[in-house]
Amino acid sequence: MRFISVAISLVLIACSSACLAAATCLEPVRPDRAFLEDAGFSPAEIRTEYRTYFTDVEDFLNCLNDVAARVRTEARTAAYDFDRALKELPQDRQSLSGSEDGFAPSTVPLQETGRLFLSQEDR
Repeated sequence: MRFISVAISLVLIACSSACLAAATCLEPVRPDRAFLEDAGFSPAEIRTEYRTYFTDVEDFLNCLNDVAARVRTEARTAAYDFDRALKELPQDRQSLSGSEDGFAPSTVPLQETGRLFLSQEDR
C-alpha cells in the first residue's frame, strides 16, 4: 500500500513540475542603457547585456509559440470530443432545438484554420 502512495506522489510531482514548466514563459526585462552606464558598465558589458536580452526575447517568443500550439491542440481535441459526445449521447426532442439553458450544438464544421471558433459570431 505504501508503494502505491509513493508511486502516486512521484507521478503527481513529475506532472506538476512538467505542467508548470510548460506554462511559464518569463518575459525578459529590457536593459536600460542609461542605468547601465550610470552603474559603471563598460561598453562591452552593455553590448553583452543587450545580446543576452535579445536571446531571452527569442526564447520567450518560442516559449509562447510552444504553449499556444499545445493549447490549440488540446482545444481542438476537446472540440472533437465534445462534437462526438453531442452526436453520440441521446437527445430528447427539446434538446434538438436547444436545451432549457439555451445551448444548441453548433452546426459549423470543424476546420484546421489555427483559430478556435467558439461561436458562429466569431467568423
